[in-house]
Amino acid sequence: MTTLTLNEIRIRAAAFAKEFADATRENAESQIFWHEFFQVFGLPKRRVVSFEKNVQKLGMLCITRCECV
Repeated sequence: MTTLTLNEIRIRAAAFAKEFADATRENAESQIFWHEFFQVFGLPKRRVVSFEKNVQKLGMLCITRCECV
């Protein structure tokens, strides 16, 4: 993994914000959003996120899917 300078992160963050400024379909674009967000920091998504991963029941609360871990 390459270390990014603060300036590189700022440039990537500005591009990310511009790209998603008018996003309206949250569910349809959620995986793309997270992938691009982690790219701002140079992080591969497989290292930090798991999409729609099954989880166990927690007491009386049952969670079937989670998007970002």
